[in-house]
Amino acid sequence: MTTRKLVVFTDQTDLDQAPAKAHLAEHGLDAVSLELRPGVAVPDRFRDAIGLVVGYARIDAAVFDQMPGLLAVATCSTGADMVDVATASSRGVEVVPLTDVSTKEVAAHTVALALGSVRCLAEGAAVVRAGGWTADLKVVPPDLGALTLGLVGFGRIGRQVAAWLGPMFGRVLACDPLAAGAAGGAAGGPELVGLSELIEQADLISLH
Repeated sequence: MTTRKLVVFTDQTDLDQAPAKAHLAEHGLDAVSLELRPGVAVPDRFRDAIGLVVGYARIDAAVFDQMPGLLAVATCSTGADMVDVATASSRGVEVVPLTDVSTKEVAAHTVALALGSVRCLAEGAAVVRAGGWTADLKVVPPDLGALTLGLVGFGRIGRQVAAWLGPMFGRVLACDPLAAGAAGGAAGGPELVGLSELIEQADLISLH
């Protein structure tokens, strides 16, 4: 009889584990849940697992020592700071973050907040709820084309925001020491500037 390989979900996050467990089962893997806590020994029945799916649990050298058969550690986030990546690498364990899963969702929410702020939607809604109309609005929404958008952080989410909002704003600035040469001004994308210059010149700043 063939023994099915085991994948352990180390803790519950706000993500539903059921679809992932069903997907693993379809591929011949058993998936079980374990609340992995610091300083608490891994029960014997979980020690032969080949994979971990991690939320916030700390996966350090002690965990790797107790689970020598691990081949991969997958995270439920775009980061992997809860995993001792150096130890994983030294033992041939692949660390797989959940990269790019929320790029467009976060960027879309950023665009909604930016436009809502600049176009004074909250103020306008309050006026309408109170029975007022245009003349009762104490602010005048500015022309987007006359404004400068500043993006602090120009990674995958910042770039998506720039792609969506850039055509609406007159100018887009970006600040990111890791993105040198990635933007090229009006023709090729946002202008890369220093943080102080961005803060001084931008009418709206979005942090990424």
